[in-house]
Amino acid sequence: MDEFESKMSVMKIRDKYSAPYKRHMYLYLLREDVKTKANFLEKLKSKVKNWKDGQYYLKLSSGKVFARFKVEEGKVRKLYRSSPITQKEYICWRFFKK
Repeated sequence: MDEFESKMSVMKIRDKYSAPYKRHMYLYLLREDVKTKANFLEKLKSKVKNWKDGQYYLKLSSGKVFARFKVEEGKVRKLYRSSPITQKEYICWRFFKK
């Protein structure tokens, strides 16, 4: 089951809801960008330099969450492995080579 899309919506997580991040509504990825965790973090790092601090997630057109991460001082500080609510692993982890 391949759940990769090159264009993903960027959502900013607020205290009680999440909303589209208006400054950068979409993030474009190539399949090579998710071959390894290091590649993925490098791609994110190049994009989030001017983003506001907070937690974000990338959403597929199906509504599923591809990845969730925390940005502080223009850097990705944490890439979450699973949802704190459902405990399900985020889709991006299926693409990383072991």
